[in-house]
Amino acid sequence: RLELVVHCSAIKPVVSWNAENVVSVCRERCGGQGYLSANRFGEILGFSHAAVTAEGDNRVLMTKVTKELGELVKQGRYKLSPTAGKPFGGTPSWGNVEYVKYLLGVREAALFAKLGKIMKTDLEQGKTVFDIWMVEQSALVQDIALSYVERMSFEATVASMNDDPANADLRPVLTKLALLYGVSCVQRDLGWYVCNNIVAPDLGNQVDETVKALCSSSESGLGDDALHLIHAFDIPDYVMAAPIALDWVKFNEADNQGEVV
Repeated sequence: RLELVVHCSAIKPVVSWNAENVVSVCRERCGGQGYLSANRFGEILGFSHAAVTAEGDNRVLMTKVTKELGELVKQGRYKLSPTAGKPFGGTPSWGNVEYVKYLLGVREAALFAKLGKIMKTDLEQGKTVFDIWMVEQSALVQDIALSYVERMSFEATVASMNDDPANADLRPVLTKLALLYGVSCVQRDLGWYVCNNIVAPDLGNQVDETVKALCSSSESGLGDDALHLIHAFDIPDYVMAAPIALDWVKFNEADNQGEVV
């Protein structure tokens, strides 16, 4: 039951944050059309902001994730990455799924260990758990929860495409999708990885180009597959019901006076 609580508390924040980011990026990429109420970006943006603080504020939930994970670790019901503190067993490469998995696991374990040491020292000095957890180390607590859900998401994606033979034809595309997610997570925290001697500077210098390549229309990128991935959700037209997602050329043949919905 506790594992389920952790999963729910971790997934809800990242899903709502992702929705908020996606709608903002898509609104911008649609230019002025994104402002029209007929195209419904405003609705989705409002829903995403509501989701960030509804049924549990995201930051409060992430705090709960770290707390419950700590309990699971104490009980031996959750194992941190066994490779933490050890060099990668293969050749480090941004195209290597196992290397990216290793990096995400190492960060989670290292942050957990750091918090444990701080808690032990500060409690011995007479500080309260509340002050340590919610005031002094709040950012670290949040980072641990995020590292957990990112590592979990990446590993679950890799496992799903490897376990089911039906996914064999999709594996090349799904592998690129997983790598784009995982490498982007590392890219955001690259300074931490380099400063802690986990990623060599010369390899770190390749991260930006790797992400660009994965987004491109080259053979190694997802550019040509992007719309196919979106259409794979098979969302009916009546659900989208927005001109920008359907026949926006026909919609604009008439004078809509900007905001006729």
